[in-house]
Amino acid sequence: MLFLDEPTVGMDVTSRQLFWDTVRKMADRGKTIVLTTHYLEEADSIADRIVVVSDGRIVADGSPSEIKARTTGRVISFTAGERTSDEELRAIPGVKELSRSGRRVKLMSEDTDRLIAELIGRRTDMRDIEIGSGGLEEAFQALVSKAE
Repeated sequence: MLFLDEPTVGMDVTSRQLFWDTVRKMADRGKTIVLTTHYLEEADSIADRIVVVSDGRIVADGSPSEIKARTTGRVISFTAGERTSDEELRAIPGVKELSRSGRRVKLMSEDTDRLIAELIGRRTDMRDIEIGSGGLEEAFQALVSKAE
């Protein structure tokens, strides 16, 4: 078993990549790696299991995708056509939240499969479509604020 506490602080990109390659090889050989980190993007990409602790209590335990799906839901993002309005998008069943940056739209939903089918069925003017879950950082913030 190997315990790592903030192991990549101060590392350059190349050193960090080499370090994580080495850690993955150790894990592949059956070693258990316990990592504490504030670099949630790294935890998301390297961890099989994440335990979120807030004020000494476990507030979440699962795979990165399970934690993100449970707390942030799933996201469909796309570039909307000029005539695609926020009101039109909010009216679609299953849209929990909408955010927009210019023409780039993010729709939060618990069922992105059903939502994308609805968007296509309505012939929504959209391109550059991406479907995924919210980030681990967003999930962490939601879990910690809920625990407080």
